[in-house]
Amino acid sequence: MRILLLFAFLLIGMSSYSQNLLRQDLYYQNMNYINAAVGLTDTTMKNDIQVYGIHKIVPQNGWNYIPQMMVNYIGRLNKMKSTVNVGYSLDDHSYFNRQVMHVGFASQFKKGNHHFDLGARINFNFDYVKDRSVLQSAEVPTVNKLYFLPDLDLGFQYRIKGWTLGVSAKNLFKSRTGKGYELFANERVFYANFGYAKQFGSVFKLGVFTLPSYTTTFNIDLGVDFSFWNRLNTTYIFRLKELRHIYSIRGSITKNIYMGVSCGNSHVSSDMNLNALVGVRF
Repeated sequence: MRILLLFAFLLIGMSSYSQNLLRQDLYYQNMNYINAAVGLTDTTMKNDIQVYGIHKIVPQNGWNYIPQMMVNYIGRLNKMKSTVNVGYSLDDHSYFNRQVMHVGFASQFKKGNHHFDLGARINFNFDYVKDRSVLQSAEVPTVNKLYFLPDLDLGFQYRIKGWTLGVSAKNLFKSRTGKGYELFANERVFYANFGYAKQFGSVFKLGVFTLPSYTTTFNIDLGVDFSFWNRLNTTYIFRLKELRHIYSIRGSITKNIYMGVSCGNSHVSSDMNLNALVGVRF
């Protein structure tokens, strides 16, 4: 435990800046993108395929950001007590877009009631420049059409009797372009996820959780989740730095198909974030 806490403080003590990641709001019981150690949440299934989308709206200037999207697959390897993770994401902008392909592996260890998850994921980040004239300047006279910035995610999670504690790093190397100048760079983010969930009978389950994160500044999510019949979840998250309220609902349509939507509004930036997901488990 001392080693784990030391690792968390070392992560938080490092700084970063750059190319934005997908900022998921529908992450409760859906933590794989944030923490590479997290595998399948439904232990009765061996495969999970999910399509996730994010859309931001800024009402005061009528500006709608181009939606971000991700396709993610998690598969269980029973003989190895582990999971594999493969995915693709797209973040499109007016003069460039970022496309990411990722491949990850996580192992699960158990000793009595203690569960340990350890994972790593390689990210293949491609930045494609549509309009090079936007980026060219006296300091940067030559702009390539395509940049390749590979990086690494690491994650650890400990679980016991409803309690969960995890630490993770996304884009640990913070790869960047150029020598002496920086056109594109991977955003490095460090997370620590804490939570507790308790079942009340066969109908209701209550979960409370927090997600501290650090890039160049510190932020923290505080959340509560209400689960009914293990099929329907309603979640509320308060994001401290942005003074953002996030409301979400997620449910199983059938045994194999699930869907979720969320809406988040900030008192600081007055924007609205919409998240949606559709998944298939089998």
